[in-house]
Order: sequence, then C-alpha cells, then structure tokens
Amino acid sequence: MSPFRPLPQPPPPQGLPEARPLYPPSAAPDSSANGVREPVDPVPHLTPDVPRTWHGFLSHIETQMPFIHVLLSRGQIMSETETALVFHLSGCTDFDRKRLTGKQKELEHRCQKFMGKTLAIDVTSDPRHPARTASASEEIRARQAAVQHPLVQHAQELFDGEIINM
Repeated sequence: MSPFRPLPQPPPPQGLPEARPLYPPSAAPDSSANGVREPVDPVPHLTPDVPRTWHGFLSHIETQMPFIHVLLSRGQIMSETETALVFHLSGCTDFDRKRLTGKQKELEHRCQKFMGKTLAIDVTSDPRHPARTASASEEIRARQAAVQHPLVQHAQELFDGEIINM
C-alpha cells in the first residue's frame, strides 16, 4: 500500500457560465507556420468625421502621441499653403526639443497622410538661465552648514561614508 492516498475530487461548480475561448475563431491571433506577423501600419486608419485642419490633426494624434499633442497645442501655425504647413513652437526646454525631434519623422508622415501637406516645425528654446539667489560666500556657508548638520553627521557615522558632492 502506498502512504499517499488520492484526494477526493471537488464537485463541478454550479451555476457558472460555460468557459469561452478568449478570441472568437475569426479574430484569433495569426498562427502561421513561421510565426512571423505582418507589419502593422504605424498610422491608424483615418476617421472621415475629423476635419482635415490643424485642429483636426491635433485631435487625431491626441491618443496616439499624447506628449506631442501637448507640445503642439502650445505652438502656432506661421504659414499654410496648399502643400505645406509651417509650425512655430517657442519657449521649449531642451527635453521638449529632444522629444519632438525624436518623433519628427513620424509626425511629418502622419501630417502628410492626414492633411496631405508637408510639415515643417520651427522650435525656439527657452533662453532662461537659472537665477542665482545667493552669492558665492552664502553658498559656501550653506554647504558647510549642511555638512555639519547632526543628521548628516549621524548618517556618515552610521554608513561609514563621506560626502562626495553636494
């Protein structure tokens, strides 16, 4: 005899609906023999009810490119012709500029497909420099006070560490 005995099987659940497959047979993912999927068009199909204007374009990209939508909402159209659109965005941070230039090709492609116009973006950075609020001697005193603070001293002792940069 075996020291283990089989566990009794629980009764089937009562009143639960029959389990259905996650995908209906017509919408099941592609299970081709080589496992390679066809490329998907990066520009979603256009909806006919959206006007082919700049504001329509902004609302079109709002869900696919939300951060670009926010940036473009802050700028203005400088000129528009039958085939081209010049957009100006001022007061950008370097971070915003990098995000915009990283998506510029895709944005130009989407604009061409949506409005049938080429898009040129002119970006002006924000010339603000961080203002100095304290003189150099006040800054040195503030650093010395921070190093001498009891919590900083305790942390240095506790972790046997040193302050490298402040």
